[in-house]
Amino acid sequence: MTQPARRRRLSNVARFWIGVALCIPVLFLAGLLVSLPSVVGNELNVPGELSGLATFGMSIGLLATGILGLVRESTRFIVVGILAGLAILFVLAAGACIVLLAGLGNPNS
Repeated sequence: MTQPARRRRLSNVARFWIGVALCIPVLFLAGLLVSLPSVVGNELNVPGELSGLATFGMSIGLLATGILGLVRESTRFIVVGILAGLAILFVLAAGACIVLLAGLGNPNS
């Protein structure tokens, strides 16, 4: 009898870089999901408090999904890569804001 072939799994480094590559799509998807209850509530003339509560619930659901991704061993490094990619994006955006403010504050240019 031969042993069944072992299924090769991705390394943790590969999972991390996949997470970094997914950071922008995840950012857009999270924004879409959080804004969805408000948009649907406005179209259906739902009271603002109920739309706000649904948006809060969606935010809590996304947070719980992220925490669950960190807890599960198979998705941990993907979520860490997503978080690292988002941190890099926010640092780059802050640097761009500093350059923009410096350019606006200099009247000689």
